[in-house]
Amino acid sequence: MRKSKSEHVWVEYGRYYGYPECCIDEFCKRGFNELSPNQTRVHKFKGFIPCEHHSTLILKGETTLKDLIKNRICKSPFPKEDDV
Repeated sequence: MRKSKSEHVWVEYGRYYGYPECCIDEFCKRGFNELSPNQTRVHKFKGFIPCEHHSTLILKGETTLKDLIKNRICKSPFPKEDDV
């Protein structure tokens, strides 16, 4: 299935910021308006909205938002103030 232009942009941004592919894919399918309660609890308006699976792991204390970010192209650290 071909991605829409806006979905392509979200994929490129996600990769630029080092977000996991599963999180990028789920965001493209759900968008901002369809976040699960777990996603709402963990993203804390820091830009990165993890997928449902990773949100659950964060809430269980098995990982953090910062730990999920790999191969970041952006030179700014994530996040500037990390309390997750």
